[in-house]
Amino acid sequence: MTGHVPTAEQVRAISDPAERERAAAAAIDAARQLVGELAAVRQDAVRELYATHKTWAAVGAAMGTSAQRAQRLATR
Repeated sequence: MTGHVPTAEQVRAISDPAERERAAAAAIDAARQLVGELAAVRQDAVRELYATHKTWAAVGAAMGTSAQRAQRLATR
């Protein structure tokens, strides 16, 4: 799992510009990794919903979205 991703406010508070740039770059990399990990978690959850609900319409309803969106999320 990804470590702590600082907020933009925390990075902005770094006074040294070179250190601030490095911190911003590291935070961007960590955030990208986190997004990828969360997308995989979401995909697994959608597939699990499909295994339980059996139709994309039921999955979409459980998620509060359309059947098409639910199916797309499961296959990314």
